[in-house]
Amino acid sequence: MTELEYHPPRGELSPEQLQLLAEVAADSASAAITLSPGGVRLTGLDDVDAVRARLRETGLEDGPPSPDDEHAPAEIGWIAHAESDGAVVTLGAGVADGILPTRTAEFLAAVGHPIVVTRRRTILVHGLDDWRAEQIVRVLAPLGLIFDADSPALDLND
Repeated sequence: MTELEYHPPRGELSPEQLQLLAEVAADSASAAITLSPGGVRLTGLDDVDAVRARLRETGLEDGPPSPDDEHAPAEIGWIAHAESDGAVVTLGAGVADGILPTRTAEFLAAVGHPIVVTRRRTILVHGLDDWRAEQIVRVLAPLGLIFDADSPALDLND
């Protein structure tokens, strides 16, 4: 099995990049998307060169991990901010064992907001209003995103 690992600047993935990662993972029965500190890892790829070329078309190229403090607490759940441009919420989520299911990645891409993969292998979705944040939790929690920092399914100590 072959893999690729990407650390986009600031850990940020556009919806188009996330959708492409989901498509690539769906193209192979053995492929998976795993969160790595500040990035993503694609494992079980059949044709690494073809995948690398497809990802470059969206501007996704490997880079150094985000310089965030890796010992900072993971942000999980509903993170309210002072209202700015109508966006008042960031959602922080984890995934069990750091594995992001392809279907969940597709739904995250459909949200239409960039996501950030943190050094603690959590996902942040910024710039949401209350209504949209609530809808995301309702849809994505049953698909495996974990919005409860106390969940035993999370292992944030890696």
